[in-house]
Amino acid sequence: MRLLLPLLFVSAVSGQMTLAQTSLQVATYQYATNNRLTNIKPLADHLAVSCGCQTTVKSYESVNAMLNGMQANESDLVLMNTFGYLLLDPTQKNYRPLAALQLAEGKTSTYQSTIVVRKSLNINTLEELKQRAAGLHLLLVNSGSTSGNLVPRLGLATVEINNADQAFKSVTYSKNHAKTLQEIIDEHYDVGAFGSEEYTKALAKDRSISKKVNVIWTSSDIPLGPVMIKTSLDKKIQQCIKKVLLALHLNNKTALESVKAGWTEAIPADRYVLIADQAYQQ
Repeated sequence: MRLLLPLLFVSAVSGQMTLAQTSLQVATYQYATNNRLTNIKPLADHLAVSCGCQTTVKSYESVNAMLNGMQANESDLVLMNTFGYLLLDPTQKNYRPLAALQLAEGKTSTYQSTIVVRKSLNINTLEELKQRAAGLHLLLVNSGSTSGNLVPRLGLATVEINNADQAFKSVTYSKNHAKTLQEIIDEHYDVGAFGSEEYTKALAKDRSISKKVNVIWTSSDIPLGPVMIKTSLDKKIQQCIKKVLLALHLNNKTALESVKAGWTEAIPADRYVLIADQAYQQ
């Protein structure tokens, strides 16, 4: 028995040291000038305390950089956007979707994409836009944006504008949703596409905007982006991370609100729920 006690003690201490030495990198991507590090840091800190490990945070300069980082297995937990998820190699097995923010009961999603046109052009439908696209300048948000690039391109495809870069006289990115709308209002560009919430907010401040642009298309609700977890992580750590996310609204609302503040479309959400690939294949 005396011989066994030292062995049991060493084994127990070794297990504690292994857990404490586990280091998780929590990552996301930059939007405009916001690297979102301050948004995800409270969550990372909460994970460190709850799961008994060390955590660091990282912000990739773009969605593409984030995807490259994931391909290189750089991060353990990645808060990404919907477009980024859809751009992932569907055959990759290094990461899987774990959770996503869910809208609070009774709340309406603000996450859609809107296409607007200068009022003076007198274009009111996507079909009319298609007929005149060759002479018009299109302004999008960012190549990695869901509501400011992917979804509007899908909307244009419904009228057989399958390659916007060829169909329009020019296609440019502003890097900012609000700026895209303002450029159309100021008549610097002809057509703009961005997150619909920008138009809603702008219209609430200045009703005259409706006399300067025509809203010709708004998408259906877009699912919020997933939290991706590295599949090679220790199973106990994976289980702990899952529990932390699902109970974040109960145990650390400050961390939850901090994450939400980094994504305008996430504001109406109130908790994390489990998510699977099927949710993004509609």
